[in-house]
Amino acid sequence: MPAVSEARLRSEQALVSVLIQDPGGAGPLAYASSVRTQDFGNAWFQQMYGALVEDSLWNHPYVTHAAPSERTRILCNMLYQRLQTRMQGLADDARAQANAAARQAELAMRTAEFAHRQAEEARADTLWWLTHAPDHPLAAEAQTWEAQASARESISVDNAERASKTSNATARRAATLEKTVASEEAWTAARESMWKLSSPQHGAAPHYAGYYARQVLEHGIAHRVHRIGEDLMAKVHAPGANVVQQIAEIRDAMDQLAGEQIRTGSVEPILPVPAVANLRNPERWEALRTEGQVLISIVAYPEQLTQSDAASLQPRDMSRPEHAYLLAAVIEQQSLGLEMDAYQLTHRAWAAAERDGVALDSGYVYDMTMTARHRELSTYGPSPEQLARAAHEQAPALIALSVQRQTATVVAQMNEQLSRGVAPLDVVSSMRNGLAHAEQQATRHPQAFAEQGTPYRGAAR
Repeated sequence: MPAVSEARLRSEQALVSVLIQDPGGAGPLAYASSVRTQDFGNAWFQQMYGALVEDSLWNHPYVTHAAPSERTRILCNMLYQRLQTRMQGLADDARAQANAAARQAELAMRTAEFAHRQAEEARADTLWWLTHAPDHPLAAEAQTWEAQASARESISVDNAERASKTSNATARRAATLEKTVASEEAWTAARESMWKLSSPQHGAAPHYAGYYARQVLEHGIAHRVHRIGEDLMAKVHAPGANVVQQIAEIRDAMDQLAGEQIRTGSVEPILPVPAVANLRNPERWEALRTEGQVLISIVAYPEQLTQSDAASLQPRDMSRPEHAYLLAAVIEQQSLGLEMDAYQLTHRAWAAAERDGVALDSGYVYDMTMTARHRELSTYGPSPEQLARAAHEQAPALIALSVQRQTATVVAQMNEQLSRGVAPLDVVSSMRNGLAHAEQQATRHPQAFAEQGTPYRGAAR
């Protein structure tokens, strides 16, 4: 990462240098290059570029009508004056953002404290009922209320933590900018830097202006793509996030990525493609117990595959290979109108895995199918009534977990590509395709049907 930061800083410095040295040649090129101030990471170079290009100092009459020998001096003086205004405006804006973030953090903290008190009261109420009257109907109501209160507590605490981090980050940025703007030493260094950048001996070569602009643009895109991925991860995996919110966040990220492509004049079609990347902690996303219960329920009552929410399940929703291949076998067996024979299902799952070169624990698969088909051999587990609806009730949760895994994989793949130096536009295209696939997966969720309108067609900007 330090190497990337250094390269980004040097490209920004070089682009500002050629704009000062050759405003007539580099100015129009920078203006047409789609580079904007948000592509810069360094505040000083960001505001210098903004003054030179967005404020059109490169094309100011005082500059264009000046003698060639005086042009650089006049431009540097004008740039220095405009820089003071822009830097002060940047600091004021940062302070306003910090104040707003602080208010949001305070509100989130109060909400979390209230939710915590409610959860504590609910836990105490449940304990009383379970101790004194466990069979009373109000005991069950107390437990339900405790579960709801605990969920609200978890969600509000997570929101408070994120709001606090945002508040601290914006406060640090505001304090840094305010200190910078008030520093005589900083302004002296800025003036010396401008004169140094305007020197042919120390500045960049003007005939490489297009190359520098492209570098700044790609570094800016890479930085924003990383931020989009991190924000998406936080929102999609936030406690209490339902599938409708997940789809909205995925689509918003896709729109932001489309905006990056439009700026460069290259808009690739969205092709939903599942991302393939190794997550560092895949066990974090596993729901093995739930997967096992759903599969046992489906094998025991296969009619759920056509008459319930379990019909939306796909093998990729399973995080364990044995579960994925068994579900595929059950779906195929059901489509052929065959009985859920334990031996046939195990052989079908094993054969499919063998073709794919995947090692499968066939003993585990056989034991699971036998448990499902011969419940009388087991002295524990859900009742027949519970088993008959387990897949229907728990399928939506597995789909939601599958969407979370897919989104995490897309973000992991994006980070891996950026670290390898893959062209940012290629990363944008790949990430949009991966998110399109995640969104496609999410629309299988029962709650998504009533909320979704027309199919996603990409950003229209």
